[in-house]
Amino acid sequence: MNKKNPTYTELLTRLEQAEATLEALRRGEIDSLLGEAGPLLVQYKAAVDELARLRTEAEQLAQQWQATFDAAGDAIWILDAEQRVVRSNKAAEAVFGCPVAEMAGRHCFDIAHHTDIPIPGCPFGAMCASHQPENFEMQLGKRWYLVTVDPLLDAAGKLTGAVHIVHDITARKEAETALQRRYKELTAVYETSQRLLELLPLEALAQKVVEILEDSLNYTYGAVLLVNEATGQLEPFALSAQGRGPEFVEADKTYVRSRAIVPGKGITGWVAAHGESVRVGDVRQDPRYLAMRENILSELCVPLRLREKVIGVVNIESTEADAYSEDDQRLLENIAAQISVAIQNARLYQQAQQEIEERKQAEAQLRAAHTELRHLLDEVERSRQALLNLVEDLKRAEESLRENNRRLSLLNQLGLALAQTLDLPTIYRTAYESIAQLVDCPLFGISRYDPATQALRAEYMLDEGELLDAARFPPLTFQPDAPITGRARAILTQQPEIVAVMPTPLSGQVTIIGKSDAAHIARAALYVPIIVQGKTTGLLEVQSYRENAYSEADAALLGPVANQIGLAIENARLFAALEAERNSLARRVRERTAALEAANKELEAFSYSVSHDLRAPLRALNGFSQALLSQYGPQLDAQGRHYLERIQASAQRMGDLIDDLLTLSRITRREMTRQPVDLSALAREIAAELQAREPQRQAEFNIADGLTTEGDPHLLRIALENLLGNAWKFTGKREQTFIEFGKIERGRAGDSLSPHTFFVRDNGAGFDMAYAGKLFAPFQRLHGLEEFPGTGIGLATVQRIVARHGGRVWAEAAVEQGATFYFTLGGENDRNL
Repeated sequence: MNKKNPTYTELLTRLEQAEATLEALRRGEIDSLLGEAGPLLVQYKAAVDELARLRTEAEQLAQQWQATFDAAGDAIWILDAEQRVVRSNKAAEAVFGCPVAEMAGRHCFDIAHHTDIPIPGCPFGAMCASHQPENFEMQLGKRWYLVTVDPLLDAAGKLTGAVHIVHDITARKEAETALQRRYKELTAVYETSQRLLELLPLEALAQKVVEILEDSLNYTYGAVLLVNEATGQLEPFALSAQGRGPEFVEADKTYVRSRAIVPGKGITGWVAAHGESVRVGDVRQDPRYLAMRENILSELCVPLRLREKVIGVVNIESTEADAYSEDDQRLLENIAAQISVAIQNARLYQQAQQEIEERKQAEAQLRAAHTELRHLLDEVERSRQALLNLVEDLKRAEESLRENNRRLSLLNQLGLALAQTLDLPTIYRTAYESIAQLVDCPLFGISRYDPATQALRAEYMLDEGELLDAARFPPLTFQPDAPITGRARAILTQQPEIVAVMPTPLSGQVTIIGKSDAAHIARAALYVPIIVQGKTTGLLEVQSYRENAYSEADAALLGPVANQIGLAIENARLFAALEAERNSLARRVRERTAALEAANKELEAFSYSVSHDLRAPLRALNGFSQALLSQYGPQLDAQGRHYLERIQASAQRMGDLIDDLLTLSRITRREMTRQPVDLSALAREIAAELQAREPQRQAEFNIADGLTTEGDPHLLRIALENLLGNAWKFTGKREQTFIEFGKIERGRAGDSLSPHTFFVRDNGAGFDMAYAGKLFAPFQRLHGLEEFPGTGIGLATVQRIVARHGGRVWAEAAVEQGATFYFTLGGENDRNL
């Protein structure tokens, strides 16, 4: 025993020995004591002195132990076998809020949890059963603690109590929570990018955006507003239905438009104007807030950017105060970036669709491409689900979680990069750079598979990042009697194929095209089929210099990636085909434009010839016949004068025909000037002119008010003059003339009338509908000249004017029951202004 530095246990042992010696002396026989009184008294005094010294050392050691006990950073209790506190330190007072002096004798669960019995999960019971240290994690208030209970056993192994230690693990729990939150955030961003890859129409994309916001964030009301460049207002693009259906969404869009939100107005307008996110915990304290909903307290609004331009905002609101955190803001900003790209893609897609719809030959190709694209995107969705299942398996360990986050981030970047390019070399290089960060691939290749010939041809091959000539790789043709292995198995089974150990060049089964030294021989390979719309379109292959370099997890990861790359490749090829078709159409348009210009020049030459070369002989014929009639008329008989009058009438009619032909030619070639036109006012002017020519006629004009459109005022006046003039002419034999000009208010089921159809109706001679096809051809007449005069050019002129305005004209009539002429002016352009 070390007397200079005895332990607390040694002091207790020596103290017990001294007390035993004293007790033995006290119990000794009197005779023996009397016989040896002197020595015994000396021995007794020495024992008393030793006992006093040991008591002093024991007290000092107890004080030192108590000081160390109180200085511990963790809360510590010494418990008896009944879970009562025997001793506690200062840290326990800070953790449980109870003075040390008041803890002694109380049950630990009474102090910590204010209960009469131990809480579920308390490790004390398990420790009593196992006589081994037990622990568990618990939360007190806002902090987390690791509770450890170590048994105290006597020399016989009986449980006499326990040491109860409470260690603060709040920082570790917060770090774990932050890591899980970051994983959830990356997963949400990745899922968003995948769900927005589809080239949807804008209306369908709006619904998809609302679904994404509902899946990612908790909110009472959500909206995506886009900047209308024409009006400068924020227009509703996607609004949450709040469980009330699409009718509510449409009504809500009308309500939002009525508020006329512009950049700078309200919080959403401020975000649109400044391009910065805003998170408000209590909107009642923010002067920028524009009240749109009842009971809203929190608002989070982030900008939608396309490059450096703000194209709109994403706004969510909650009836709870301080509903959104910085993590929610960061997540919404990431989702907003995905939405911006999706909106731009949808707009580009819609623009391309509108251009191709104008060319009838390309419509079928566009529909087929769109259908194929939807199937491809469905394949990407299935691949994404497989990848998410892999992520779920890998998140059990912290290191696996970090690696998975890194892979998700890379795949997200790959998806964004592939969605933003249609250039094949860029797609290939982007795919290699992303896959090189996922697996070992010093040798990388993408090949194209032709199912018709069952041939696999290399398209893009890299050796340690250096591009190889794909032509150097001979095509691989699958023979029916050849063994199915490697690339062939991957293509035919549509499953990744792992080659753990590849044959060496010495075996004669391998041809070396790249580097051929011993350090650069491929020893393992992973072949992944590229599947688009259920069909194998190619092969992605990676090779390593190490044996057994690839696992089933690598194959499962690269399967969806290969399909995503295949989708991007097919999109690029479709885009190239569409570009070729567009260039071909543009070339044909240029050729037809040149032909049209040549035809116009010929028409101008013809018009000049008609105007100058034909009019001279007509003027001579008319002039000489008039001179002959005036000078020699008395010498001619009635038959001769009749012939001269017919010559003059024919010359006049020929002149009228020439004038009408020139008018028809000018209408075809005249440059149009579109502006608002009041058709009601034009019709009233023409009716007044007609009435003034023949004031003796009993006529009634019924012209509707407010008939307006957009077009060329001069051409539209000519069209109305011909239609109303025809009606006036063919009602000339009626005692009472009735002419009506109006607009169809609503279309009838089963007919060709639309709400944008104008009409001119009369009660005149009408015509047989069997000859209606001749109405609008030049010089075609359904009545004789002796019955109704005219050249047969008027309705042809009307037809060309209406056609130049993007509309059509047709008629309905019956003999002696009047006629109705209908015409449109291009749908949107003939609406009331």
